[in-house]
Amino acid sequence: DSVFICNTSDIQTISQKIRTISPKIIITLGEKAGQSLLNIKTPLEQIQGKFYDYYGVKVMPTFHPSLLIEKPHYKRQVWEDMKRVMAYLGLKDDS
Repeated sequence: DSVFICNTSDIQTISQKIRTISPKIIITLGEKAGQSLLNIKTPLEQIQGKFYDYYGVKVMPTFHPSLLIEKPHYKRQVWEDMKRVMAYLGLKDDS
């Protein structure tokens, strides 16, 4: 029912907030966000679309919206990621 939006400028603060809020799922937008949160250097193209674990919270890395403006063919991949998130949360896909 709620959304928390943040950037990766201070991963320690974000980590504390995530533990406090205890979300059901985290969606990272863009390579830097996914790599920072998961503490990995793997390119986004290799981690995108798969669930990862962050202290018991599912994480779905996907492409940043600004990339979709430059490269609209990535929109399908992001939509597939969002459908995985909705399925995990038990939400209906009415597409």
